[in-house]
Amino acid sequence: MLVTWHTLPTFAMRKLLEWRVPITDAESQAYLHVWQVTAHMLGIKDEYIPATWDAAGAQSDEILPRNMGPTPEGVELTDILLGQLAEQTSPGSISRPLCNALARYLVGDVVADWDDIPREPVWDPVIASAWPKLVRFREGIIPLPLVPSVAWVIDEAVRKYILFYLTKGQETKIEIPATNRPGR
Repeated sequence: MLVTWHTLPTFAMRKLLEWRVPITDAESQAYLHVWQVTAHMLGIKDEYIPATWDAAGAQSDEILPRNMGPTPEGVELTDILLGQLAEQTSPGSISRPLCNALARYLVGDVVADWDDIPREPVWDPVIASAWPKLVRFREGIIPLPLVPSVAWVIDEAVRKYILFYLTKGQETKIEIPATNRPGR
């Protein structure tokens, strides 16, 4: 459970810091607290739940490397997820290579190679160059007057558009399996 826990909040916090997203101490502590509560509710013993981001980083560095690696299930799941995302748009479009490039950028080459995410010679450098600039631009204009409200509206409109585009306007149903690796 701790491995999974660190692949979510610790990884996300490191990415936010890497992208230089401004985060107040209160926001950072609130985000950590949400994940501490989540860990407790998932059954992780309290003595193993990191009390600070420094402790989370140290624990992550200690347990993730020895507990992560390529698996056939990881390759299959990644292909299913990226394939479904790409197919939701239109088969044979640029969406799968774009999804591959974004996934590779977000998780890094080591994990992407484990999961057999192909390198995309056109999209990989575009995403690697554009994403940090997009984040810096967005975060740089947020402090300006009226921008937070406008940014929220734009973010929400983009989120709704993406959701509509990916689902083709159909209801999305997520089925949670009752067992790990059903059918095996």
